[in-house]
This record gives sequence, structure tokens and C-alpha cells, in this order.
Amino acid sequence: MIIRLLAILFTLVLATSCRKPVKVSEIPKIKFVDVPIKDTLDALGNHIRRATLIYTLIDGDGDIGFQTSDTLAPFNPGSKYYYNIYIDLYKRVQNQQVLIPLQTPFYFRTKYIQPQGINKVLQCTLKVNMDFNLPTNIDSCEFVFYMYDRAQHQSNIERSGYRKLAP
Repeated sequence: MIIRLLAILFTLVLATSCRKPVKVSEIPKIKFVDVPIKDTLDALGNHIRRATLIYTLIDGDGDIGFQTSDTLAPFNPGSKYYYNIYIDLYKRVQNQQVLIPLQTPFYFRTKYIQPQGINKVLQCTLKVNMDFNLPTNIDSCEFVFYMYDRAQHQSNIERSGYRKLAP
């Protein structure tokens, strides 16, 4: 009786420990979390606004970011894959979304991330700081963003919803 009970227990432990990992798409999936905006000073003492875009990422093969040497095609300067995070700001004018032209666009290259172990699924939270100055007649804006992985898969497009800018 005890041997049979141990055999059943051993079988249950073995069956539950050999579960296959959950299959996650190799196309990055992002989800907006928050974008706190505050007034601050830049390195030269100028008044600016700083937004920190916070979002989650899950990528099935974990091929996110670049090494410093990743500058050959298709990751060369001037290519749409040189950057892997693209963020646009929009304002609302008469119920229409209008792109806010920025002097320096919000395009970013993230550092190379290499998941450890057999399971290459990458799940993380990213924070992107953006410093900007907008004309005083813009009191709110929406952040619209997406990203690419190293295989040039584009993620879904996420939106922050309209956010009141700091006074």
C-alpha cells in the first residue's frame, strides 16, 4: 500500500514538473502602464518637461536591443531599424489627432538584452525618459509608441490616452 502511494505521488510530481513552456509569439507585444510628466531642469538649467513612458514588453525569442557594434545594415544609421523604440506625441485639435512636430524626435536604441537559459521568452518593464518643451498653447498630449525586435518584427501600437501636461 505504501509503495503504491509513493508510486502515485512520484508520478504526480513527475507529471507536473514536465510541463511544456507556454508558447509566446516572437512578435513583441507591448502594453502601456503609465507616463508621469513633471517640470524639471535640464543639464544647462533650462526649464523643461520630463515624461517617463513606462510599458511592459513580452517577446517570445527575446531578441530585443542592440550591441554598440550593431550599425551594419539593416541597423545602420538612416535605416528605420537603427532605432527600436518610436514615440510620437499628438494633440487634439477640433476632435482630430494632430502630430506635434518635435525638434528632436523620440527615437531610441535600447541596450542588447540576452535572456539566459533555454527559455528565451523575455518579459520586462521598460522606462523611457523624454525631455521636451512644447508651445504653451498645448495643455495635453497623447504618446503613441511601438518598437522593433532584432528580427525587424514590429510590435503592436500602444497609446497613453491624453495626459495633462504639468502646469
